[in-house]
Amino acid sequence: MMTFRHRNILPPGGYQYTVPETGQSFLDGVFNDLVNGVRLHLAKNSIPVPPDLAARIEHSICLRCPKGFCRGEAEPGDAHQDPIRAVDVREATSLHQTRLKWPVDRFLTSDAVVAARVAVCKACPENVRGYCTTCNGLRGFASKIVGTRAERYEKELGVCQRCKCLLPVKVHISDEALRAVKDSNEYPPSCWVNQVRNG
Repeated sequence: MMTFRHRNILPPGGYQYTVPETGQSFLDGVFNDLVNGVRLHLAKNSIPVPPDLAARIEHSICLRCPKGFCRGEAEPGDAHQDPIRAVDVREATSLHQTRLKWPVDRFLTSDAVVAARVAVCKACPENVRGYCTTCNGLRGFASKIVGTRAERYEKELGVCQRCKCLLPVKVHISDEALRAVKDSNEYPPSCWVNQVRNG
């Protein structure tokens, strides 16, 4: 099991954990509060609470932290997630900036479509919530692309682990504009991006 080297330093993106059995994601700024939230969720869903729950959550968080943040080794079968860098998020999201000269009604999609996309992303484990948009200077970057719309869901949506895009930006972009950007990433079967591609 991997453990934090310094318990007084918040991991990048905060303390975030997705319950494997339900797909429910949790995010907190205090590790013990996160563990308690997960424990209550498991009990509410009649899922046995393992005695080493805190250690499992800590290990899971360490798998997506930068090298050196934790001590110990990954276990066989662990999928280590490389930490998402701000430069990658900017690069992936900025691909859509080339469409800024399009009329707003052609570049941005309707509120109904956005709501449906947000519902999918909120339940998706690829939604890396808690990614620090303010400390990485990404909030202003997002507003240049979709304006104040980006602020509507910034607490619920983070960065897509697959494409590295800011989801509070991507969910607002029209199907036509999304199809105009080359995207070779593979998405989960339930992802709305697959419907856009096939549309």
